Amino acid sequence: MHEAATDLKFEYAARLRDEINDLRRELRDAR
Repeated sequence: MHEAATDLKFEYAARLRDEINDLRRELRDAR
C-alpha cells in the first residue's frame, strides 16, 4: 500500500514537471 502511494506521488510529480516545462516553453515563445 505504501509503495502504491509512492508510485502515485512520483507519477504525479513527473506529470507536474512536464506541465511546468510546457508552460515555460509557451511563455518563452510568447515573447
